[in-house]
Amino acid sequence: MVQHSITGAATLEGILLGKNQFELLQSEFVEKVRVCCSLPREGQVINPGAYHFRGLFCPEIRESTSADGILYRVGETVIALCEEDKVVVKIESILTININCTWKHFISGEKYLFVPSLPTKLVVTVSNEHVVLQVKCIQRKVMLYQNPLANGHSQDFEVIDYMRPELPVSERDIVVPYLPECTEMVWIAGEGHEQWLGLIDKVDDKEMTARVYFYIQSSSRNDLYERETKGVTAYNTIHWNCVIEKALGRWEGENWKIECT
Repeated sequence: MVQHSITGAATLEGILLGKNQFELLQSEFVEKVRVCCSLPREGQVINPGAYHFRGLFCPEIRESTSADGILYRVGETVIALCEEDKVVVKIESILTININCTWKHFISGEKYLFVPSLPTKLVVTVSNEHVVLQVKCIQRKVMLYQNPLANGHSQDFEVIDYMRPELPVSERDIVVPYLPECTEMVWIAGEGHEQWLGLIDKVDDKEMTARVYFYIQSSSRNDLYERETKGVTAYNTIHWNCVIEKALGRWEGENWKIECT
């Protein structure tokens, strides 16, 4: 449901969506609002009461009349400008606040910090810092994909910038999350820099986990892998983020012959 009682007519800031929920803001949050709006401490009235919404529709500004736009929801991740720097923020709240008798729209959420990586990759890590930004600072949506080769740093994520203004110049620029399927052989990130071979037996879409049987290298052939343990209970449960890629090869009886690339 679109809320018109608070926001009035649609503005360049967007249209708030969903049933609103009132909250009395803490003084620390109000101070973050003042800072992000570059407001002086004196002579400005920031109402500490805010209304939260589930979504925000931002129309695109075009020369021709168009209903095109982008819908942002709580739980999604965006690239935004924060103090003239680009940051990645996971939206935890979409809210509107009355400042000097004018309703202003904001997002709040957890900020992710960029970390050094390959020139063709954007990698961020959890900062445990929460920010408040005006919705006009949002640039576009992104997706975060946990890097399975993060060397134990499970808080590192690759940024899938699928709404970027320029197309990627090569296949190395594209990050595609892997979704496991039953009966597939996959390479799995193990301890340290090890990679383990596993057969996916069952997939849990809700928990984003997979049940796998591990295969180890045969003592007689380097290109042949045999099941590590036997029995129906000899399986392990892994998270999707641990899967690196599909393992190329074919079956030779009960063993898997890997395809060398």
